[in-house]
Amino acid sequence: VAQRDAAVPLTRMVAVNNPGGAALLYNAASTASWLTVTPASGTAPAGSPTMMRLRVNPAGLDPGTYTAQVTLSSSGVASPAPLQVTLSISFGSQLLSAEPSGLTFTAVQGGAAPLPQRLYITGAAANTFFWEASASTLSGGDWLSVDPPSDASRPDSPSAAQVRVNTSSLAPGIYFGELRVSSPGADNSPRLVNVALQVLPQASAVNTIQPGGMIFTGAATRQTIRVRNLGATATTVNFAVAGDTNIFTVTTAEGRNIGPGQERAFDVVATPAGLTAGVYRARIHFQFGNEPQIRAVDAVLVAAEAATCTPTRLLPMVMNQATPFAMTIGLPLPLEVQVVDDCGNPMAAGGSVTIAGNPAAAGTAALRYVQNGLWAGAWPARGGPVGLTFTADDPSRNLQGTVTLGGSGSTSANIPVIAEGGLVSAASLQAGGPLAPGGLISAFGANFVDGQWIPPALPLPSVLGNSRLMMSGADTALFYAGAGQMNAQLPYDAPPNVVRQFAVQSGTRRSHYVEMPVALAQPGVFTFDQSGKGQAIVVDGANPALIATPANPVARGGVAVIYAEGLGAVNQPVVAGTAAPVDPLARVVNTMAVTIGGRPAQVLFAGLTPGFTGLYQVNVTVPADAAPGNAVPVVVTVGGQASNAVTMAVR
Repeated sequence: VAQRDAAVPLTRMVAVNNPGGAALLYNAASTASWLTVTPASGTAPAGSPTMMRLRVNPAGLDPGTYTAQVTLSSSGVASPAPLQVTLSISFGSQLLSAEPSGLTFTAVQGGAAPLPQRLYITGAAANTFFWEASASTLSGGDWLSVDPPSDASRPDSPSAAQVRVNTSSLAPGIYFGELRVSSPGADNSPRLVNVALQVLPQASAVNTIQPGGMIFTGAATRQTIRVRNLGATATTVNFAVAGDTNIFTVTTAEGRNIGPGQERAFDVVATPAGLTAGVYRARIHFQFGNEPQIRAVDAVLVAAEAATCTPTRLLPMVMNQATPFAMTIGLPLPLEVQVVDDCGNPMAAGGSVTIAGNPAAAGTAALRYVQNGLWAGAWPARGGPVGLTFTADDPSRNLQGTVTLGGSGSTSANIPVIAEGGLVSAASLQAGGPLAPGGLISAFGANFVDGQWIPPALPLPSVLGNSRLMMSGADTALFYAGAGQMNAQLPYDAPPNVVRQFAVQSGTRRSHYVEMPVALAQPGVFTFDQSGKGQAIVVDGANPALIATPANPVARGGVAVIYAEGLGAVNQPVVAGTAAPVDPLARVVNTMAVTIGGRPAQVLFAGLTPGFTGLYQVNVTVPADAAPGNAVPVVVTVGGQASNAVTMAVR
């Protein structure tokens, strides 16, 4: 997503996975001039992902939503499905960002409150912009707060608000809250931050280590690690240093015993004097009480002469999570990554930091740039155990670097989880978006609701079985809810060309937010087997009871009626979830085009089907010069967006 008149290209790294037993040569290609792929060819080793850079250049593009595909090919190997890439360019010149998009706090009943966490508020704008933030909770009272509640940010000086939780009166359990960050000039306002609080039983041991990593550059030679006991009983801590121990020393002026709510400071000193240019590393190990697990903080010293140093690689460091991290499935893992090169220079905006889960099925995520080489975001924690690989990429200098963080995930029942790529058109089922105003969508995942729920009649409700699907904090209209799937309709007035945040809320528990672009339109044609491919729901206009299958083809020159969703705004007010009007008919206002067998078809009517909600129909004349056949391609294009590939029978 980019603001209007954006000049800086956007980058993202994606993993190319080869599950076979031998390395493969592949070629990569893009279908749009604004999207480039590098390398254009490469080698995918067996069982180990290789990274590919996608670079989007929004310069010169008008506000709107653009789609393209990246295709991979390899000799003698079936090509995978194309990767869908969507670019949204907003009408305004300011976009709001609040990172991480999810925060998780862990506390012990009767123990000390966790330390506050940072929320970085930035804006893609040329001038200072103002924002305000509010906190709310789903249960447990007013345990969540943000300070300050309002401020001003500049592109070169983002705000770093403090998010705090008060656990003093909370029983063991998982509590959910939300931060709502708004700025009046931002097209994508508000931005929502999901906050989860885990309160463990009183006998639990919880110890935090901050920071989880440290980088020494230039003359800065001393940093401090703070270890905090959040439990209700005292504990002890032991530490040891491994690596370049002649360069890094760790000392503490305090004892090994840490009482409830207390913390100990460990000073880490790096001594660069006399070192040759290079990168030096150490790992500080911590062990608490009789716990068998050892946790570690990584330290890096970059020794370089700035005037003569030429960088060759990037050095990403996870700053807020010690190794190994621990997460609960369904709760966000906040992440801060500092990136410098091997000359000590921070990586600026224009690069990217991409996270890939291990195993690959865990998915991917991207961090956003804050300032001075710092990138922030959240891992959605859809599955576990999981390791995270962070790939930093600076395309302007062609520098890369990776770091891997090990961890584990514990399961907590009944937390809703939206799967990666799990928000799609209910007709096309095409992952990668975009979605459309008034569109019918499906969300796939887990723990959405107990049982299966279908509303008995229109208008559609916003809650089914105590669960809801929300877009940017507002309810959508629901027409199905099950444990792993929810179907909903978006409002017809949803602002286009921006990325919106979606979440499933089940009772007092909420999923991590999933971002999806919303375009002016994104047509999806319904298919007979509900797969989004093949035989379309197209009926003969002369006999609407007959679907245009090989047994009942529509004659050339005859009228066909195509049923779809996602055709966007209509020419009169219609409320999502209500029946479309009969008189007057609600007609599509966006530019329409239909091809049958590659030939243009005359559009006789395009609009909402009377009596239904969110269902569009497109009445067309089958071209007289269309080639007959049992599977003739049909493509519906609205507002520049093409539908899924479907077919009909023509005679």
